[in-house]
Parts: sequence; structure tokens; C-alpha cells
Amino acid sequence: MMTTCLIVDDDPSSILMIKFLCEHVPTLNIVGECSNSIDAFGLLNKQKIDLLFLDIQMKDMSGIELVKSLGKNAPLIIFISSSDQYAAEAFDLNVVDYILKPVTLPRFLQSMQKVDKALKCKKESFSIVEQECIFVKDRTALQRININEILFCEASGDYVKVHTSNKYFILNKSLSFFSKKFSKNIFLKVHRSYLAATDKIDRVDDGYVYIKEKKIPYSNTYRAELYNYLNPI
Repeated sequence: MMTTCLIVDDDPSSILMIKFLCEHVPTLNIVGECSNSIDAFGLLNKQKIDLLFLDIQMKDMSGIELVKSLGKNAPLIIFISSSDQYAAEAFDLNVVDYILKPVTLPRFLQSMQKVDKALKCKKESFSIVEQECIFVKDRTALQRININEILFCEASGDYVKVHTSNKYFILNKSLSFFSKKFSKNIFLKVHRSYLAATDKIDRVDDGYVYIKEKKIPYSNTYRAELYNYLNPI
């Protein structure tokens, strides 16, 4: 399967270098190149791109500012820069890699291995979303639950309560079973006894996560991961 790529760099020689390196990876398909982040932003909002090769120091809008402006719609990102001073800030954005210029072929291929792993994880997450529902035992019947109806999961002894807006189901499963079954894009562990539906979180305040007028506790152990996912501004 081909991976669509966009190159964004204000240095024409750097664009040529990246294109040369991409020729050594048959699965990469370069669909465009931009000399600034503003043009790239417009293109990324019109066309689906899997992977972005991105310079950092550019006029008008830096590469880091571009990634922040894209938010959760950003493709996989590889920063290619002549300076390492932005590396820490870049990795806070969950980029796949940060490569220093000039880029060698072995270093580029190493980065492509990271891309392959990231794409695999993304595909697995997408397939889970596509599942859309699960069937659970409800007394003598099998009950369909749409995944988007689940608010949170709560550990209760050897069982798990799966809460929807109007009722809950008790399942003979562990909370870790649900953590493994669903990606963090769907359910996020906020407490050793709770998984929260990420798209249902309304508010986080005073040690609690609020979901549809219900509140569940979050612990300091998972606080950093929770705030990193919510990405407050």
C-alpha cells in the first residue's frame, strides 16, 4: 500500500535531497511539495496526506506552528531540520521523528521503519473504530452496544461495568481487557478503575472527569496522559 507524502521546505536543495531519499522507498508516493507552511496548510485541508516531511525554520509560519494549527488532523510528521534546538518541542507534538540535515540514507531508512510502525498502529485504531459496536451478554441474551454510546468503563471487583447514558452492563471481563481491545483514541485510562470515552469528556476539574453530567475520578498517575490527550491551550 502506498504512503502519500508532502515535502515542505523553503530550501530547493533540501526538497531535492528528500525526493532522492524517497526514491529508495518504493512505498512512498510524493504527491506535492511546498516552499512554505501556509501553502502546505491549504493543501493538507484539501487532500489526504499520510506523511509530512517538514522543515522548521520558515518564514511566515514555522513547521512547529503548522503542526499545532493542524491539531488532531495532522498526518504523520517527520521534522527535517539543520538545527537540533527545536527537538524537545517537536517531540512534545508526538512527531514520528526528527532528523538533522544533511540526511544520510541509513538514517532516512531508520526513520521509515518508525513510519511503518506508526501507520500500522493507525490502521489498527481505524479498524477498531470501524467495528462500531460490541455484543455483550445481558442475562440470557446478547445485547448490542454501539461503541459511541459508551460513556465510561468502571472496574468493579472481578467485573467491569460498561456505562451508557441510561444504563450499565456488567461484564465478566477485566478493565485491562478493554484497554487492550480499544485504542487510546476511543477510551483513555484516567484511573486504575476507570476508562473514559475520549469524545464524551465535557470537563476536567478538581480531580474528576465530567461526562454527560456524570463524574469519575482521575488519578495523578494518569493526569499527564489525560492532559496530553486533551492538549489544553
